[in-house]
Amino acid sequence: MNHQELLRRMNVRDYDVFIEFVRCRHYYDGGDLEDLYRTSSLYLETNPVRYLEVLKDFNITTREMESFLLMLPLSTVDNIDLKKAEINKRINLLLLVRDSELKNQALEILKNELVFFGTIKSLN
Repeated sequence: MNHQELLRRMNVRDYDVFIEFVRCRHYYDGGDLEDLYRTSSLYLETNPVRYLEVLKDFNITTREMESFLLMLPLSTVDNIDLKKAEINKRINLLLLVRDSELKNQALEILKNELVFFGTIKSLN
């Protein structure tokens, strides 16, 4: 499936398409891959338990986990407060998931990003 078709189908939150993206993520790069990571956050918002299960099933690396969690909507560009709000929203969604190693790893990544944004904001 090409990038545009995958992106279009992911925007309607079809979990089969999300699974296809995670399975084939190595075939995409650059801006196309960033777009797909950004769009994948829709699935986190829809069903955080299933989102983590899919990522676990495909043995994603810590670096990939960061990409899945930290690629924020384009509307947050150049706005630290919007970025922090988006990260907090994701943290709150993950807090609803029962404890697991992957959940704890995801929360650590997101909380570290909040610290990073706080540092940036304090420098301005």
